[in-house]
Amino acid sequence: MAKQYLLDDPGPPNPNLANYSFRLGRFVTVFASTEKLLFLVSGLVMRIPLSVTQAVFGGGAARVKDTIDRVNRTMKATVALHPDNGLALDLQRVFSKIFLQLGLINSTRNEILHYGIHANEDGAECLVSNEHLKPDAPDKIRISAPLLDAMSADLRVITFVLMACNYLCSYGMRRASNRSIGWTGRKLYQSFEATMAL
Repeated sequence: MAKQYLLDDPGPPNPNLANYSFRLGRFVTVFASTEKLLFLVSGLVMRIPLSVTQAVFGGGAARVKDTIDRVNRTMKATVALHPDNGLALDLQRVFSKIFLQLGLINSTRNEILHYGIHANEDGAECLVSNEHLKPDAPDKIRISAPLLDAMSADLRVITFVLMACNYLCSYGMRRASNRSIGWTGRKLYQSFEATMAL
């Protein structure tokens, strides 16, 4: 079996591992931005004041998976109470699409951050594994620079859609009756509709 290295092992710099480290850092940074916006949007969807949202979701107490579950339950209840509310139905459909992808990315992120990335000697292959916890049947995920880039790109799309949801929840719903939500609102709603079409 080839010798395995953690990304933080001392020694001469390896360009392959430096590439992974850079992309991993970018992915974690983009994830944090998406996570912050998710918490703000969830407060709007649940109609909680900002100060309460900050108390509930601030300080890292909330988890992405739990927040997704809360928003999904809130949207389901809202649609059940107001089945003719077009915006609520649209939000529910959009959230179901972006939350599916965000859930997969969140799971991969958790495994990377909790188990670490192990690389072979030349850094050409990186794995995430919980072998130290389940030696008989470990889970293994191959991590590559293109995969980290793809997850970062997906997170940027999710962030943009969450921005559209934030706008529609905080501004668009109040003015939906006259449809004068302005150029920004129209552009955000177009991205929102494009997501629903996926």
